[in-house]
Amino acid sequence: MSDAAKAPAASSASSAPSPLGLTILKYTLGIAFFIIAFLFIANDEASAQNLFNLLNIVSIIFAIIILYFIFSIFIHTRSFIVANGAIGAIYDAKYKPEKISETGSVNPFEAKIKIIKDHVYSTQNAEHRLGIIELDNMLREVLLIQGYEGETIGEQLKGARETRPFASLDNAWEAHLVRNKIAHEGLAFELGERETQRVFKLYSTVFEEFKII
Repeated sequence: MSDAAKAPAASSASSAPSPLGLTILKYTLGIAFFIIAFLFIANDEASAQNLFNLLNIVSIIFAIIILYFIFSIFIHTRSFIVANGAIGAIYDAKYKPEKISETGSVNPFEAKIKIIKDHVYSTQNAEHRLGIIELDNMLREVLLIQGYEGETIGEQLKGARETRPFASLDNAWEAHLVRNKIAHEGLAFELGERETQRVFKLYSTVFEEFKII
């Protein structure tokens, strides 16, 4: 196609009104319409009164709609918070660790203490012996965590007395000696309920000092 043929098309395209121009024209006509309508109504008191009444009604309707939306948002937000709280409680009950130490880490001995208490406060003599042995094993773990090295608990306690004594060290020794009697004397060593609970309290003073329980 020649340049002469293209010229009319280009001319017609350039003469078409732009979208911005149409928008301005529509708003101008709308404003002009409302001005004319207002001037017309202003000359008629009855029409003006009807207009004001209509505006009041529209304002009330809009106010009711806005209040409805605000109330709906409040209700949905509250329901969301309650639902999240319920879900959080279920999650915590299922997955949250039973006890957290002061440093924010999980206490690995919480479950062990519960099992040991079942042994200690049992009415069976065999359970008492098992409870004391498990308490002694737990004491070894706690001492290792605190930095007391040794092949046996006896070596750990001796090292603690020589290098870094702790307040409940004597209680740890006394409790450990009871454990040794259980291991070496067997059933010949009598271990009643009261003695078992007393020894448990000795071990507990060590665990409390190191904030295990």
